[in-house]
Amino acid sequence: MEYVVQSVKVPCSNAMYGCTKKVTYYQKEEHEKACTDWGCFCPKPFCTFLALGPTEALLDHLITEHEFPSTTLPDSDTVSLHLEWVFHVLQRSRTDYFFLLRLSRLENGHAVSIICVQPSTMEPNKLTCNMSFDFFATGFRESLSYPIRSS
Repeated sequence: MEYVVQSVKVPCSNAMYGCTKKVTYYQKEEHEKACTDWGCFCPKPFCTFLALGPTEALLDHLITEHEFPSTTLPDSDTVSLHLEWVFHVLQRSRTDYFFLLRLSRLENGHAVSIICVQPSTMEPNKLTCNMSFDFFATGFRESLSYPIRSS
């Protein structure tokens, strides 16, 4: 019975993105961690862009097609930004991940979201974002620190 179960091959979950590998059920998780066939979707509503493979294709799409503002983080990892009501791209030199920031209006204020866009083959970053806000119109100031989720 064990030989029969071991002979059963299952497709990779990334088959829809082009992976043709079929592995035994107990190797599936390990394969999918290393699989390079995966999709990166554009976060802009109604955009159907899908990048297969490296995050550079999505990064290029966001900056050239949607003209998202982009800032390269300096070596100090500290940057001062004036956020608009659109996505803002934060890049690191020579890495295969980047960050998307977004300022949104809420009923009683504003929200800033940040997410790390990285290949599924990478271990999730254990990154923390330290932010300070100055809202000049009201004089409001705030500082906070929180972990960054990965997509």
